[in-house]
Amino acid sequence: MGHFAKFSLFFPLKKKSSKTSLSRSWTVSVMQPPRIVSQLPRLLPVLEGGSVRMTCAAEGIPSPETRWLGGEGGGPQLALDRVGTEVNGTELVCRASNEHGSQERAVKIIVVR
Repeated sequence: MGHFAKFSLFFPLKKKSSKTSLSRSWTVSVMQPPRIVSQLPRLLPVLEGGSVRMTCAAEGIPSPETRWLGGEGGGPQLALDRVGTEVNGTELVCRASNEHGSQERAVKIIVVR
């Protein structure tokens, strides 16, 4: 579902013997591919045993679906608890998509001891 704007245009038509006018309305759909608006770092240092919370948010028309690829959950909210060295170097990807395209932004986890 997009945002709709209704425009009315007026076209005067003149004939030799009479003044006639014609009016016509159109509905215009305004669409926009997704654009991620979350401020996400490229590299995210996390203390070993610590937690990570991030949100994948985007704008677009129609409203894009947002989700994290990797990690737990798979929706727009990412939660990692008790981060261990096994996730060091892992890239988590924020992905936004609608029928007009998609955009991705990766965050690389760096586990700090």
